[in-house]
Amino acid sequence: MAAPSEAATGLSGRLHPAAILVRSVGQLLPLAFVLVAGDTPAFVAGIVLGGTVLVGVVRWWRLTWRLDAAALVVEEGLLQRRRRVIPLDRVQSVDLVRGLRHRLFGVTELRVEVVGGTGSEGRLEALSPATADRLRTALLQARRAAAARGPRAPTQLRARARRRAARGRPPGTRATRAAGRGGPRRMRGPRARPGGGPRGGRGRG
Repeated sequence: MAAPSEAATGLSGRLHPAAILVRSVGQLLPLAFVLVAGDTPAFVAGIVLGGTVLVGVVRWWRLTWRLDAAALVVEEGLLQRRRRVIPLDRVQSVDLVRGLRHRLFGVTELRVEVVGGTGSEGRLEALSPATADRLRTALLQARRAAAARGPRAPTQLRARARRRAARGRPPGTRATRAAGRGGPRRMRGPRARPGGGPRGGRGRG
């Protein structure tokens, strides 16, 4: 099976702008209730709520994602950038989730699970339905293409084997020689000196 087309693996972008509200609604509602119930001055409540929304805007702007020929890459972080790389050959499933918040703002969450993972390794919390469908299709195509190619030896091991073959040394020679060092050592007898007895002793006249 052929690898995914360049158009499919060239997807990239940010979350849908509604991600600002999808992420913040769980914080804004309890915070607004506390501020109102606590008889907080209006300007203080406005500053707190505005600050929460501002943080959500910055988080949305700082999160980017892209799909290339080898992996899905997600970068995010307010002050320090964090980079998550999900190899396409490890993708196990790709799910589209539409909870109440997503339906309210017309967006879809995409979740990627990988082989050997304990949960969703990749989450894009708010994408437009069209973008989510395109990305899911591209990820599944890439997974099938990787499965069709089958497992490959690591590049470093292949390069090392070629270097040893070029030098005429069979693979595993160094390991075998290193293992031999742990065996019993050969005892050496006294070395003979030219024209005399053993080294280290003097003949008596």
